[in-house]
Amino acid sequence: MHTSDAGWGETNLGIFNGSAELRFDPSSDVKGPVSIAVAAERTEGTGKGARLVVFGSSELASNRVLLAAYNRDLVLSALAWLEHRQERIAIGPRPTEHLRLTLDDRQLSHVLALCVGALPLFVLLLGAGVFWVRRS
Repeated sequence: MHTSDAGWGETNLGIFNGSAELRFDPSSDVKGPVSIAVAAERTEGTGKGARLVVFGSSELASNRVLLAAYNRDLVLSALAWLEHRQERIAIGPRPTEHLRLTLDDRQLSHVLALCVGALPLFVLLLGAGVFWVRRS
């Protein structure tokens, strides 16, 4: 995996303690694309081999970051690849988002009229029609 052309490798570690500003410095930083993860496989003629996955930061699998982003899918898929369990390599479903319906006063009065007036009136007329047909 690598960053886009707009990414860079930061060399000033002062950004981690807040003493420096995060910005690209062409004289010291590495211009993108920069490799941030590598997967390698070595196979031998006997069918045995080894697999290796290296991520550029240990912060990728920390609890704070792992639960907040799609890093969980990346880490779990990397582990599944290491175990030769191809069927487990996947991107998980997105969490359900809360949807909010915002209505203005006019729309709210239309919904109220429909639910409180029109639908009960329709059911009443339908019942009267069924009663009329059965009666005759």
